[in-house]
Amino acid sequence: MEIIELFKDSLTYPTKDWNKLLIFGVLFIIAGIFGLLQALGIALSQYIAANILEIISAIIFIIVGLIIYGYTLSIVRTTVKDTDDPLPDFDWGKNFIDGIKLAILHIVYYIIPVIITLIVAYATGAFNYFYQLAILSASTGSIQTAPESLVASAGLSFLTVFIIAAILFIIFGLLLLIAKAVLAETEVRCSC
Repeated sequence: MEIIELFKDSLTYPTKDWNKLLIFGVLFIIAGIFGLLQALGIALSQYIAANILEIISAIIFIIVGLIIYGYTLSIVRTTVKDTDDPLPDFDWGKNFIDGIKLAILHIVYYIIPVIITLIVAYATGAFNYFYQLAILSASTGSIQTAPESLVASAGLSFLTVFIIAAILFIIFGLLLLIAKAVLAETEVRCSC
């Protein structure tokens, strides 16, 4: 199959069933709204009602996010079977369970890069440099008064950590895509 055909198929595949695409889009909008509410902290956090709203929005965000994860796994499952079927149907319970499986898979595959990145950050002194710059910024209001040697050492440390983290996350992200396809193909059952 030529690359142009692959691009053509990837662009036309979602449009095979507009209703399912619309439902998927609405789920993304709902997750985005509740995720934004979580990011903003629902401004009135000193009130009890605001705390309850934060908890409710977090629960809705997690549930909708897991359903979206599960539905993407259903899409991968359909394409791995190499059929010309349209988008899979929404099976809310199965999508939720698949979303949990996929979230666990993400956690398992990203534990190693996170641990290695933290070890590299500790070994290069990135935490110490960050602490020193934060204290300097808090006391003077700016890091412009920081000694050049501190800024240079901190920059080298942060750059080292960033490069190693980027390489690790790219490698493990590619491995995660393979694991996602294997999970979709084998349809591991949960004995819940």
